[in-house]
Amino acid sequence: MNLTSWAKPVSELFVPAMPKEARNLNVNGLRAVGPVNGFGQLCQKVFRLRLCDTAISPEQAIEVLKENVPSFQPSFNRFYPSPGGIQAGEIVLINSSTPGGPVSTGVMILYADERSFTFNMPQGHPECGFVSFSAHEESEGTIVQIFGLARASDPVYEAAFRLVGSRIQTRIWTHVLTSLALYFGVPVDITLDQDCVDTRLRWSQIGNVYYNAQIRTLIHEPKRWFRPS
Repeated sequence: MNLTSWAKPVSELFVPAMPKEARNLNVNGLRAVGPVNGFGQLCQKVFRLRLCDTAISPEQAIEVLKENVPSFQPSFNRFYPSPGGIQAGEIVLINSSTPGGPVSTGVMILYADERSFTFNMPQGHPECGFVSFSAHEESEGTIVQIFGLARASDPVYEAAFRLVGSRIQTRIWTHVLTSLALYFGVPVDITLDQDCVDTRLRWSQIGNVYYNAQIRTLIHEPKRWFRPS
């Protein structure tokens, strides 16, 4: 493990120049947060895709995933990596459409090497935590894994996750792995293991609702409607 694979410690996130279509909201100037900073139940989801082709190496699978993270998303999810791509310390802006309305947020790349990379969420993101993408060999081929460990950031997000958000999240990562399998022309063989690691609600973090990216996006939307073209 090389130290250069880790993002440098920063007190707040900085978003560089991004494409015009990427709404740069709710990331710049905020802190990266982990599960300890969240409000809701601590949940773990592990998605695994078996690539039944021994010619596909873990390094190749992760390289393809890095290059195609935006295009592998479902239509309601838009990913905009910063100019450095999926590398440690870079930013990915996210514009998504949800049943509750639009939400503009993003992630920081906490770690990236030839076989893995990890997203770390900013304040206001629907979750506080991490999503790690990795690949390794097994006898029948390469296994690509998406491992998420996070809590809903605030009570609003917690309610949304229990109603529909968790299913939407499962749909997103299943779509990404399905797209990867189709890219390589192999059967779609995906499994999901999920567990609620801690059922407690962390009421000390209720103030996180102040940074709620969905609420802030909805407040910002009228400004877009009335802005001169």
